[in-house]
Amino acid sequence: MACIRRIVLQDGNISYKIQAKAKNELTGKFETKTITWRKPPEINEKQCQRELQRVAFEFDDKFRKQMSGLLAIDNDITFMEYARKWTERIKITESLNYYVRSLDSLKKFEDYFG
Repeated sequence: MACIRRIVLQDGNISYKIQAKAKNELTGKFETKTITWRKPPEINEKQCQRELQRVAFEFDDKFRKQMSGLLAIDNDITFMEYARKWTERIKITESLNYYVRSLDSLKKFEDYFG
């Protein structure tokens, strides 16, 4: 779960730092990512807490999926670019035979579809 810290700014407004931590499946190391969310002045404290929990949950879930490789970070990516990134990931995590067969299949796919 994400760590949430409340910060009172100099002008009196309230912002929150949301920090997520997850293990990168490729490197095996933990990585952290932080976002800042500002409380809109028109909502009360109870609504703020609800919205803050929703934002923190979505941020944490998205970050964990990115670290595990289930979610592509770049939205403007072709299939072959994603496939190359995927093969680099399985080169580390899977057997050599699986990696070689995957490269062969992707080569046939690229030759056929262009």
